[in-house]
Amino acid sequence: MGNRLDKSKIGDSMRGRVVLAGVIFIPLIFVCFVLAAAALRGTALTGQLFFGDTHDVFMDFYNCLKSAAGRDPYNEINMVQYPPLCELIFYFFGRLLPDGLVYSDPYGLRELQSASLAFALFIFIPIAISVYAIEEMSELEIRHKRLLILTVLLSSPFLYAFERGNIILYSFAFTLLFIALRNSGNRFKKEIALIALALAFAIKIYPAAFGILLLKHKQIKEAVRCAIYGIALFFLPFLGLGGLSRFSLMIRWLTQRTDLSDTEGLGAKINFANVIRIYLLKLFGISDQVSWPQIAAIVLGIILLAAGLCLQKDWMSAAAIALAISGIPSYSYFYVAVFLLIPLILIFNEKELNSMDISGLAMLLIALAPFPVTFMVPERKYSITVLQCITGSIMLILTIVIAAVLIKELISRVRSVQPLKQDGRQN
Repeated sequence: MGNRLDKSKIGDSMRGRVVLAGVIFIPLIFVCFVLAAAALRGTALTGQLFFGDTHDVFMDFYNCLKSAAGRDPYNEINMVQYPPLCELIFYFFGRLLPDGLVYSDPYGLRELQSASLAFALFIFIPIAISVYAIEEMSELEIRHKRLLILTVLLSSPFLYAFERGNIILYSFAFTLLFIALRNSGNRFKKEIALIALALAFAIKIYPAAFGILLLKHKQIKEAVRCAIYGIALFFLPFLGLGGLSRFSLMIRWLTQRTDLSDTEGLGAKINFANVIRIYLLKLFGISDQVSWPQIAAIVLGIILLAAGLCLQKDWMSAAAIALAISGIPSYSYFYVAVFLLIPLILIFNEKELNSMDISGLAMLLIALAPFPVTFMVPERKYSITVLQCITGSIMLILTIVIAAVLIKELISRVRSVQPLKQDGRQN
């Protein structure tokens, strides 16, 4: 395998062209999107790149301001399933509004100047952290690095999360910061990296899987400290929201939310089971209520997590982890694909690109690009979109590729151990 990979490596001049093509692809697609939106008067594209309900723009943020306002988000009325740190963040931003207004209609809040400025600050913070992290982690020359930052900010899941005003941008930004600083020579920065991953976990839970990268590089002490930070940052905020007893209520609403996701239909979600069900329904007329796709998703997720621990290249490990946390949950909405931007950034740090790297780069770019398409299939709650199908399909294809690479690498390691054992017996 190693010899075949060596033969597939490309020269420096070709690598430069691949990097340039990679960092300009999504910005160019975004320009096409804007031109198409202008030609079609904007609304024709709304349901593709942005949320289908044009009256609900930014409302993940404004709805959460109200539910967090009384610091009792886990009651029978709000039924919040977000971790407590999220609610404290929303409570802070709600404090930026005049006293009492945060309890009013969330749609009315959106019309207020103070609420709009709070939203602007809410969005600016994760963007600033993301830009800093990309600058720290990318080894590209400055002009390419700037285009790479644009690639991240103009990618379809990042724009979708921005339009929703969803706190996943914070979890993504802190995960990026972890990736950027985890191998820093500065001990303070390395500790910041561990705290950043703990914050990402305390906000959205599933980024904890990126801790696999610490285990992969045998950074056991760092992994233990990160776990301690994560547990503290997850549970301590409950003290500001009614006490640790609220944990059981959060789990109750989270479980109920998971059960309800199947009744929403197939639109907007990119998890493995959902993508499989789309093809079963549209191509073969098989009911979208069959259960085996979720079992398949769990199996694929386990394989991917094992790949994250075992694969040699960090971009492939990060891709495996991002695919697992996006593909396993039964209600992974389109913006969860934002974590696929992490392996995309890491690919460009490869000193020598081979055919597998270029194929992975191409698949990730296609999965994350904001293509100007308008075709949608009506569903129970949200329409099935072309972008959703493209991203979900490539996630499945990339999962199969990573599984194949994992098998090849494991076979190669076994074969390399056999001669050593034989030599040992001869000696």
